[in-house]
Amino acid sequence: VASPALSSDGGRLAWLAWNHPNMPWNGCDLWTADLADNGDLSDLRHVAGGATESIFQPRWGEDGSLFFVSDRTGWWNLYRASAGGAVDALCPMEAEFGLPQWVFGMSTYALAGQGRLVCSWTKDGTSGLGILDVHAKHLSPCELPFTDFDGVQTVGDRAFFVAASPIEPWQIVRLELGGGAFETLRRSSENTLDPADVAVAEPISW
Repeated sequence: VASPALSSDGGRLAWLAWNHPNMPWNGCDLWTADLADNGDLSDLRHVAGGATESIFQPRWGEDGSLFFVSDRTGWWNLYRASAGGAVDALCPMEAEFGLPQWVFGMSTYALAGQGRLVCSWTKDGTSGLGILDVHAKHLSPCELPFTDFDGVQTVGDRAFFVAASPIEPWQIVRLELGGGAFETLRRSSENTLDPADVAVAEPISW
């Protein structure tokens, strides 16, 4: 089991479960249950997943809906399950919004209030970060000088994440969701590379 997530009122629990020989990136199940004060679970419900469907990072919304990433189409995309159980695709793309769970606590998206998600994705070997309007199902990419993102979190109207590029080392970045201004809070290395010395990779398909 992995990825336990509490609802905002503490009364609901969501989690992932799978059985060997599967690993969670092969196939796993998303479950929810009512959580009593003494820790007892009741009204268990299977939301999504199975032996061939991989689920990643469940998160509760303020309205009781449940967000998660699923690869049911062959791509790890974002979904939302309503309190009634209906599952809705939020941003269908030929891109990966999830990751194989080599370790615990991985985060590719975070709720930002006002019906928004801050999310990262990988397409053609390069990552992007943007703000998804959940109601309009519209993704607005952020203009940032990075090609890799990890550990996406939000606090109020700010997003925090780890990012890097072919010439920039991994660094902790703070992004203002209102205006798009960003600031590096900590770099993993103070060494810098001259862009002229780096051959930046380009995606090629055939």
